[in-house]
Amino acid sequence: MSKEERAEADIEVLIAALASKVGTERQKARLSLGNEGHAAVPALCDALRKSKAKIVRWEAAKTLGAICDPDSIPFLVEALEDRDFDVAWLAAKALEKRLYGRICG
Repeated sequence: MSKEERAEADIEVLIAALASKVGTERQKARLSLGNEGHAAVPALCDALRKSKAKIVRWEAAKTLGAICDPDSIPFLVEALEDRDFDVAWLAAKALEKRLYGRICG
């Protein structure tokens, strides 16, 4: 397995951990995904768009907000219409960071 394949597999494990019933496990996965930065963005965007679990979408939106990668913008805009208010709110906060240059630079 190549280094890239291993990194992708690690990211998928972390994405799966976003569904944990244990809050500290979700937080650890979220922080690890944030440390992956751009490499985690495609998987996080996929989770934000496709997951049926509110908590996974919530964690993905929160993580994307922390990463501040421009590739996530279309997915965050789409998430503004999420069926769950909390997910839509986090997407709005993530976009606000981008618009006002807070934290993202």
